[in-house]
Amino acid sequence: IPVPSIDKQRSLLSEYYMLLAKASKAKEMGIHLENSINDTIYNLLEITLPTSSEKNKYGLHFLKHSKCDKWSVDYLLNKNSCDFIETTKYPIAHAKQFICDCQYGLSDKASKEKIGIPVLRMNNIQNSSIDISDIKYLPEDTKAIDKYVLNNGDLLFNRTNSKELVGKTAVFSFQEKYVFASYLIRVVIDPNIADVNYINYLFATKIIRSQIDLLSRQILGQANINVDELKSLRFPLPPLTVQREIVAIVNDIKIKADNCMKEAIELEKYASKRFEEAVFGEA
Repeated sequence: IPVPSIDKQRSLLSEYYMLLAKASKAKEMGIHLENSINDTIYNLLEITLPTSSEKNKYGLHFLKHSKCDKWSVDYLLNKNSCDFIETTKYPIAHAKQFICDCQYGLSDKASKEKIGIPVLRMNNIQNSSIDISDIKYLPEDTKAIDKYVLNNGDLLFNRTNSKELVGKTAVFSFQEKYVFASYLIRVVIDPNIADVNYINYLFATKIIRSQIDLLSRQILGQANINVDELKSLRFPLPPLTVQREIVAIVNDIKIKADNCMKEAIELEKYASKRFEEAVFGEA
């Protein structure tokens, strides 16, 4: 083991820990920026979140028959938990008002072998974006596969997963040919009414998450949302110009957050490289 002088050891460690501290600070800033996105959206839409969602649901409750739009005790007891959406100054629209089409994906078994057409699955939707680090493929001669080819601007909706993950979304924006698997729903948004990226970002907020949690049915640990329930979701719908302004602001925050995370990774790598070069250079 190379053993520099004790002063040199302390100097090397001082520089190493200083670089790691900078990396940690950059990572913390990235996380802070990412976590600030939803609050930014609430502020821009002027939505006031409830101070507490914890209410006593025990005992005897009465509800008018006219208010029973779904035969579910949990749903009926908690349906008012989404009323905070109406604090926005903008009109509220059901998703069916701006959805042109919905389509379930392919159920054919995909392979890791890199032959054929790549297929996006629910694990490829991460943080409102598409992650293709783990991808599978379907043969090009798969029956009716052309019906499932994704178009630029399609919104992918994860219809089944754990309760926390059902309802994840991402916008498809690749030039290459991709198809999508059965646990996903392709949602086509009318661009004259809603910006697909605005809708995508809202799916990650409490505005939509609270509704999905209310509607999703849990079976054997898996929660599910069908097309009719998807279309019933309520969205604050400002003019398109305002939607695009919100998207631009969120995109800017995401870029800054990504840059911070990249800086953290580079600093960690540089710290290790500097330390190793200095130590072995002494040998």
